[in-house]
Amino acid sequence: KVVTIADLIQYRLNYDSLVFRAASAPLPTRFGGPFQAIVYNTLVDSSEHLALVKGEISPKEETLVRVHTKYVPGDVFGFELLNTGAVIQRSMEMIARAGKGIILYLQPELRGARPAMIAYPKLEGKQQKAINRSFLYQADFKEYGIGAQILRDLGVGKMRLLTNNKKHLVGLRGYGLEITALESIPRDHPFVDMSKAKKPRVTGA
Repeated sequence: KVVTIADLIQYRLNYDSLVFRAASAPLPTRFGGPFQAIVYNTLVDSSEHLALVKGEISPKEETLVRVHTKYVPGDVFGFELLNTGAVIQRSMEMIARAGKGIILYLQPELRGARPAMIAYPKLEGKQQKAINRSFLYQADFKEYGIGAQILRDLGVGKMRLLTNNKKHLVGLRGYGLEITALESIPRDHPFVDMSKAKKPRVTGA
């Protein structure tokens, strides 16, 4: 059998510790009050990942967890066609109500803003939803593996996963974490159907 680079990375994700804590500090927020912010680095690339932790985490108890892949236009600037920032905010509030939980904010290795910004105005409703599923919301196996290692380092054993995408469930299985339930996140800002909306002009296409 030919062993690929992907196979080696998968093996290390399962059996080696590839993450370490780089920094930690209290983070007061508008959405759910104070969290503990913990920055993680990895041994496989130069990316940094952020965990926002509330309460005491125990592997024997269920923990409410949101795994979120970085997407700057929606997370930071309120991109109307894909307002992922609202998803983060609602997740933080849900964790605050539960009394404990984790927002895991993953920085993807190769996923920028430009492809989606250019593609969105040219597509209709169903095609936009396909982008949501295949481009923006799906981390690859390495991101899921890194995320699982971070969650294990934080003491997570059982988790209730905050997600509107069941494919997250498939991606996180097999890394020593038990997903006990899925909880939907309310959407205050639904995606825009561009077939009925004025298409913005995007330069650089």
